[in-house]
Amino acid sequence: MTRADIIATTINNNTVQYNGGGTHYVVQKFGVASTFYIFFIDSAADLFYSKSTDGGFTWSNPVTVFTGSIVAFSIFYDRWSGIAADLVHMAYTESGNNDILYRSLDIATDTLGTQTTVFAGTSSAANGALTIWRSRGTTTLRVAGSIDAGAEDGAWSSTDGG
Repeated sequence: MTRADIIATTINNNTVQYNGGGTHYVVQKFGVASTFYIFFIDSAADLFYSKSTDGGFTWSNPVTVFTGSIVAFSIFYDRWSGIAADLVHMAYTESGNNDILYRSLDIATDTLGTQTTVFAGTSSAANGALTIWRSRGTTTLRVAGSIDAGAEDGAWSSTDGG
């Protein structure tokens, strides 16, 4: 068995930390006590995930979700709302095109979904906010964000689960 060490971020200045470097989410696969996924922004502001099938002792090589300048990201796992599906929903703001983007990961098959634009903005800033969630018993997925400290903000819904 090989071991892959993951460095979720290398903090080289306060700006990287403020922009999301060091932010991470952990999902435990429903019904499988030893399988975990970690989602993180690295020090280059790219979004990745990695998987462990042995309770976190070893991790897979990171898989790229998005390469670019991530300013904020949020995830939501369907099982957190009691929905019997293994989708992890990811929303992230990138500063290249100043958009809020969405992508899913099916952790039953480790398959990434197609990236979709939630909101096409005109600017973004590190002091924005972002969240994603799915309501219990529905296919409605919601994203709320303020990508540049209030100049561009709102909430968006998808009625087909993303």
